[in-house]
Amino acid sequence: MRPVSLQDADSERLLSMTLALAAEVSVLTEELDTLRELVLRSGTVDRAALAAFEPDEPVAARRSARRRALIRRMLRIVLEDLDGPVGEARRRQYRELVQSLGD
Repeated sequence: MRPVSLQDADSERLLSMTLALAAEVSVLTEELDTLRELVLRSGTVDRAALAAFEPDEPVAARRSARRRALIRRMLRIVLEDLDGPVGEARRRQYRELVQSLGD
């Protein structure tokens, strides 16, 4: 069990989820900025083409899988704390939510 440092366990879980998301966003933002700069500096793609890009089916599927994986990682901390029949019902609801967000 993790140490609880906030007023209650729910606040601790929410903080953990928020920090996980913030870390993910920070890393992805840096990577995206680096790739954008490299592509624009190389001259292989201009800003207009970058802005007009529409993903094809394989790209959209890959993005959807990444999004679902991120949501699963964020909700992991909540799911780990659920036990018994009530917990199973809540886990099922969370799985359905994660699946619906990826579609």
